[in-house]
Amino acid sequence: MHWLNKVIVLYEKHQKVIISMLAAILLTGGICFSIFLGDNLKFADEKDYFRIANNLSTKHIYSIDGVNPTAFRSPGYPLILYGILQLGGSIVTIRIFNYIALSITLILIYKLLKKIGGAISGGIGAFLICFYPVLFFTAGMLYPQAVAIALFILILYLLIKNIESDKFYYFLICGLLYGYLILIHPLFLLNLPVIISYPFLLGEKKKLIKAFIFFLSFLIVISFWVYRNFIIFHHFIPLTTHSGLTFLYGNHEKALPTSYYAVVEYIKDNYEKEIKNMDEIQKNDFFYKKAISWITNNKKDAIKLYILKIINFFNYKVELITKQEESKLRDKVLFASYYPLLILFIYRIFCIKKFKPSKPELFLIILFLTSPLLMSTFLIRIRLRLPYDILMLAVDSLFIGKLLSCKYIFIRMPNSKVSVYKKNGNIL
Repeated sequence: MHWLNKVIVLYEKHQKVIISMLAAILLTGGICFSIFLGDNLKFADEKDYFRIANNLSTKHIYSIDGVNPTAFRSPGYPLILYGILQLGGSIVTIRIFNYIALSITLILIYKLLKKIGGAISGGIGAFLICFYPVLFFTAGMLYPQAVAIALFILILYLLIKNIESDKFYYFLICGLLYGYLILIHPLFLLNLPVIISYPFLLGEKKKLIKAFIFFLSFLIVISFWVYRNFIIFHHFIPLTTHSGLTFLYGNHEKALPTSYYAVVEYIKDNYEKEIKNMDEIQKNDFFYKKAISWITNNKKDAIKLYILKIINFFNYKVELITKQEESKLRDKVLFASYYPLLILFIYRIFCIKKFKPSKPELFLIILFLTSPLLMSTFLIRIRLRLPYDILMLAVDSLFIGKLLSCKYIFIRMPNSKVSVYKKNGNIL
C-alpha cells in the first residue's frame, strides 16, 4: 500500500491546491453544462421560479402570472434570481450561479470535515461532492437545492466551529441564515427541532441561551414573509400556499411511495371543478383538509404509506411527471453512485460502538437519520433529499478517515506541514 502512503503525503502537503483544483473542475464542468442546457426550461418548478423573478424585475410584483400576487413559492430563491436578472444575467447565468454555490459547498464540506475529523476526511468529502452525479445534474436546473445546500453546510460549519464560543452573535447569524434557508427551501423547517437542539448535543456552556438566540433570529427572518402574506392575503401563511398540494400528493388514497404522478391525475379528474373558482389560499386549505381527512379516516393505510415512504427515501430514482426526461442510463449512474455511499453509511452505524463518533459527527448522523422520518410526512423526491445525501456523504468521509487513521498512525513533525505515517512501528 505504498502508493496510498504517497497519495496521503502528497495530499497533506498540497491539500489547499488540491481542494481548489476540485472546486475548479466542478465549476468548469458546471459552466460547460450550463451553456449546453441553454435558456430552455423543462420543468414546471423552474418556470415558476423564473417567472416570479422576472416579474419582480420587470413589473415589481411577486407574482407568477404578472398580475396576481402569490405565495405559491417561497421567496428565498426567486429573490436571488431577481438579483441576477437585475445585474443583466440570463438563465444560463443563473445555472452558472448554482454551480458557483456547489463549488462553495465543496470548499465548506472540506472545512467542516477537516474541523471534525481531520484533513483526510475533508479531502474525501470534497472529492465525493465533486463527482456526485445527481448533485451536479440538479445544479444545472433552476432549482434552489444547490444554493440551499451551500447555505446549510455553512450554517453547520459555523455552529460546530463556534459551539463553545461565548460570543452569542455567532448564533444570531446562524439563526438569521437558517431563517433565509427555510425561505429558500421550506423543507428545512421540518429539521428545525433537531437543529435547535444542537447546543444540547454539542455544547456545554449556556445551552439554553444559544438555542433561544438561534430560534429568535430565525423567527425574525420568517416574520417578514409572514407579515407580507398577511397584509396581501389577510391570511396566516407560514411559508407557501404550495404546501397543501404537496401534503395531499403524499397523503391520499392514490398516493404511492415511489411516485405522485397518479395523485396529480386523480386531483385533476376529481377536484378540478371544486377548486376552479378558488384562489390559491382556498386551494391550499382545501388540499390540507382533504389530506387530513384521508389520514384520519384511513389510519392503517396512512401508517403503511408513511412507512413505505420512509423506505423509499433511500430509493435511487423516482418516477417523473415529465416522462421524456427519464433515462435508463441516468438511473444506472444514480444506482452506482448512491448505494455504495448508503451501504458505507449503514456499515458505519453498525460499527458505532467500535468507532465512537465525536459529538459533531453524532449530530450529523442524527440529522440524517431523522430526515426520512420528517420528510415522509409529505412526499419523497430525490432533489428534495439532496441536502440529506450531503450529510450521508459527510459521515462516510469521516468514517473513511477513521479507518485510515486506524491503519496508519499520523504524526505531525515539529516545524513541518507534512505528516509522517507509521505502520507497525515503521515509518513509511
